[in-house]
Amino acid sequence: LMTGEENDVESQARLTVETLFTIADAELVRRLWASYLEAHAISEEVCIQEQRCFTEETFAAAMADQEYVKFVLFADDAPVGMIGGTNNLEKARVAYVNPKRLVAAHPPAADGKLWYMPLLFVRDAWQRTGATRPMFAAMTRFFLDRGAAFASDYAFDKHPDFLALIDKTVGPAVADATSGTAVLRHQVLGGQTYVLWTLEPRETAEG
Repeated sequence: LMTGEENDVESQARLTVETLFTIADAELVRRLWASYLEAHAISEEVCIQEQRCFTEETFAAAMADQEYVKFVLFADDAPVGMIGGTNNLEKARVAYVNPKRLVAAHPPAADGKLWYMPLLFVRDAWQRTGATRPMFAAMTRFFLDRGAAFASDYAFDKHPDFLALIDKTVGPAVADATSGTAVLRHQVLGGQTYVLWTLEPRETAEG
């Protein structure tokens, strides 16, 4: 999910973003699910934590759920990426998030002013092309219009520069939409570490 210089793929297609609450088109849901799987395939090799927190069934349910906003990126008529989430923070538990911790970190969340975004993916051919910029811009306008904040998570093993990416893509969108009167700031809320212990013969352990 990286930005960069335009490549031939991007320059030959028309990029558009649709902001949707309900996706009832079964074919579109199927294609988005395929994109989700493709974008997370590399996680199987590099991430200790499972990055696909949705099954095909729960993904389809989220697509139909009006409490999820979806910013769908299209290249011509083909869906190639999406950001999606909800301000019903109980539903954020699908990504193993503690809603109480979110509200403690951002009290307006109790009034629906915080959206958790567990859906964030772009097809492989569209990564490192700058194609995510209009998708992030649409998301930025949505939250600015509602006076809301957003939260997400990322796998450091997969995206060690994720925070810099967000600063690079969302930061300018915030500045443009507010004529420079607002800036984007982030707060790291915590993390989780996976540890492996082995039991070895004493001579090996000591020597």
